[in-house]
Amino acid sequence: MFRVSEQDVLNEIISGTLDKVTSELSSHIAEALTSTLTGSSSSISKGSERHERHERRRSRTPERKHSSSSSRRSPRRYSPHSRRRSPSPRRRHPQERVKEPSPSQRGVPPRPPPPPPPPSAIPARAPLLVKAAASPPPPAPAVVKRIPPLPAEELFFPPGRNKRPEKVVILIRGLPGSGKSVLAKKIKDIETENGGAAPRILSLDDYFLNEANEYEYDEELEDSYKASMSKAFLRTVNDGWFKFIIVDAVNNKLHDFTSLWSMAKTNGFQVYIAEIKSDPDVCFRNSVHKRSLEDIRALHSNWDTVPLNYITLDLRGIMQDSAIDEVEMGDEGDDEDVEMSVEQAGDVSVL
Repeated sequence: MFRVSEQDVLNEIISGTLDKVTSELSSHIAEALTSTLTGSSSSISKGSERHERHERRRSRTPERKHSSSSSRRSPRRYSPHSRRRSPSPRRRHPQERVKEPSPSQRGVPPRPPPPPPPPSAIPARAPLLVKAAASPPPPAPAVVKRIPPLPAEELFFPPGRNKRPEKVVILIRGLPGSGKSVLAKKIKDIETENGGAAPRILSLDDYFLNEANEYEYDEELEDSYKASMSKAFLRTVNDGWFKFIIVDAVNNKLHDFTSLWSMAKTNGFQVYIAEIKSDPDVCFRNSVHKRSLEDIRALHSNWDTVPLNYITLDLRGIMQDSAIDEVEMGDEGDDEDVEMSVEQAGDVSVL
C-alpha cells in the first residue's frame, strides 16, 4: 500500500496555493493593462478630435494680423475684494493703556528746578553791533519850469506867422470889464489885415443877449450857457471849417477852459492862453455889462493859475494902441522863474 508523507502533503498545498495566487494576479494585471490601454486610446482619440475641430475652425475664419501690442499680456485686473488688506494695528489691552500715576498722585513731591548759575559763571556776551544800512535819500522831485510866454506879434505878424501851426486856438480869460471882447476883435482885425481868414469867435456874452440884443446877466443860467458854448466849440473843431478859433469867456476856474484845451489838442490844434490881468476896481469902472463890484472881486479871489505846460501869450506888443485903458496886459511877473514840482503841476495840468 502506497503511503503519503506529511511533507508531500504540504508541498501539494503550497504549489496549489501558488498556482491559484499566480493565476489571480495574472488576471488582475491583464485587466489593469486592458483598462489602461483603453483609456489612453480614448484620450488620444479625444485629443485628435479636438485638434480636428480646431483646424476646421481656423479654416473657416480669415487669418488675423496680430500687432505687437496685442501680443502683449494684458495687465491683470484686481477686484477690490482681491486686494491684500493691510494688517490692522494690534489692539492694546486695557491694562496696557492705563497711564502710570504721576509723582504727585503717588504722594512723591516734585523735584525742585535747579538753581540758576551765579552771574559770575555766565560768560559775558559781546554786544552785537549791527550797523544799519543807510537808506539812500529820496530823489528830489523833478522841477518843471513854466514855458516862457510867447510874444503875440511873433504869432500874428511875419515872419513869425509863417512858421506858426496850421490850426490855432486862442483861449482868452479875464475879469468882466478887462477888455476880452476888445482883444478878440483886435486879433481878428490883425489876422485879416495880414491876409488870413477871419477867425471864428465864440463869446459867452452872446448867450446873455435878449431879443432886443441887450446884455442881461443871469447867474442861474451861466452854467447851462457854458455847456452850450463847449458843445459849439466841439462842433467847430470837429467840422474843420475854421483853422483859427478864438474863445472869449471869463474862464476863472481851470475846469472852465481845460476841457476846451483838451478838445482842441485832440483835433490837432495848437492852443494859446491869452490872459488879461487887471484890478477889480478898474474892471468895475470899465465894465459895460454892469456887473457888481462884489461879483468881480469874488471872481478875482477865486482865480486859478494857468498850468505850467500851457503856452501863454504876451499881449503887450499888440495892445499898445488899443482902446483899453488902465488895464495891465500880458503876464505880470513872468520875468521871474516860476518853479513847481511835478506833484503840484499834476493838480492843474490837463494833458
